[in-house]
Amino acid sequence: TLDFAPTYISPTIARRYRTPPVSAKADWSGIIHSEDEEAFLKGFASLQESGRQVREYRLLDHDGGWRWIQEELTLVRDEEPGADCILGVLADITDRVVEAHATEEMFVDFTAAASDWLWETDTEHRFTAVYGGNSANRAHWAQNGVGKTRLELRVPETGDEAKWRTHMADLE
Repeated sequence: TLDFAPTYISPTIARRYRTPPVSAKADWSGIIHSEDEEAFLKGFASLQESGRQVREYRLLDHDGGWRWIQEELTLVRDEEPGADCILGVLADITDRVVEAHATEEMFVDFTAAASDWLWETDTEHRFTAVYGGNSANRAHWAQNGVGKTRLELRVPETGDEAKWRTHMADLE
């Protein structure tokens, strides 16, 4: 439960989504997807610091389904203590999220059928995801390789040491 109440919810939003009543303490439990609720509530604390926030979460609609929402919040400060106001704009991004998930699933299916390995790394060259190859090897790499660098996973007695050093220098 939040320590403030909405003072206005547009009729369009109220018709489409289940929202807490105006002028009532905002109880979002059961309205925000349980996997998104903690981040949703913590987001208000970070809004106090930044003054602006864009976030995505799932909101329950009147048909009992979950819709993906992108919410842009702006904190409007008042000189009088406790009189701050949060302005929010919501956009339904469900179609975009569903399409992105479908694209990701197609990519995973494609790489699973490929004989080659594909992987993603972060800016520090740590593996973040592994795709392709057979499922046993992929599971091994996902469990043992994600979060590590190639250098950490290298078997020292394999390969040409000079080529390895050149490769690592190229990554830097």
